[in-house]
Amino acid sequence: MKPFAGRFIERILQFARGRKSYRMDQNVEFTTKGFIGPGKGRVELLVALHITCKDGCIGNFGGKVAHILLHALLVGKCQARPFSREAAAFDPRDPEPHLAAAALHEKANRYSDAQQEYQQVLAVDPKSAQALVGIANIYVRGQRLTEARETLSKLVQQRPDYAEGRILLGRILAMDGKNDEAIGEFRAALKLEPTNAAVEKELANVYTNAGKHAEAQPLFETLLRTTPNDADVHYALGQSYMRQKKFPEAKEQFLTTVKLKPNYGAAYGDLAFAANENKEYELVIKALDVRAKLLPEVPITYFLRATAYDHLRAYKEASQNYHSFLQIAEGKFPDQEWQARHRLIAIEPKKK
Repeated sequence: MKPFAGRFIERILQFARGRKSYRMDQNVEFTTKGFIGPGKGRVELLVALHITCKDGCIGNFGGKVAHILLHALLVGKCQARPFSREAAAFDPRDPEPHLAAAALHEKANRYSDAQQEYQQVLAVDPKSAQALVGIANIYVRGQRLTEARETLSKLVQQRPDYAEGRILLGRILAMDGKNDEAIGEFRAALKLEPTNAAVEKELANVYTNAGKHAEAQPLFETLLRTTPNDADVHYALGQSYMRQKKFPEAKEQFLTTVKLKPNYGAAYGDLAFAANENKEYELVIKALDVRAKLLPEVPITYFLRATAYDHLRAYKEASQNYHSFLQIAEGKFPDQEWQARHRLIAIEPKKK
């Protein structure tokens, strides 16, 4: 190590705030956590690095220092533009300073600058997964789903064994309503990472969105073996059962859902629907009454409550709910509206 480099590292260590050790190679180790402190110290470090880069007296080792400092800047507020140019000047073929600068730009919401940094990485390494993923994420932020999909498709073609690329592509395909293609990517990702519970959950959700509830069911059941207290998974499994007309099983999942998450308003509505199919009318009323405290009433909740009271021969309450249903149905539920009017004729006292 050249004398100036030694003095430079000493200067870095003077400003080190953290305790985590970072080993750059077998000979050099220094702290990085809390590296860039507030106030004067941060500016002095930036100036010191600028002078060092300008003099070029550290060589490749200086490039590593610049890379580490760029990552450290993610904690601070310094500008990345001049800094990244100086860091990259050590070795134009080194993608790391550009990747670090891109991350800093993204943190500061400078997505155009970040994309330029990623493009510089791709000029050196057209197959860089980090750069392709970074650009795809920027496209997604801008709702440019087609370009994001094309970028990630290129990545998985180049690296078919890269699970993260397939997962991200699956998400974008699902966002774009291309469920069958998304299923293919998530299944491919699971072959690469068979214990990835997050991917199992995403695949199950896409199966559900595609109406493939029989395929979603075993995935949700598997997830519950490792996360038995996940209310969202219980709810999703309940919906899967319900779509397959497995109403007793659906009811049990919805009951577990609201036990784990008592303010889960939507789950009470589905619990009422499953209970109605099971002819458990008292449970229908209880579930709908709790839902009404959490979410606004809608036509179908009034109708379900009315029919439940009707089956229990509580005609006064049934009549009230049939009327409430008809007041807001507005012709959107013709079959139920016909039934409500005819039941009101049957259960309300005849006017003399």
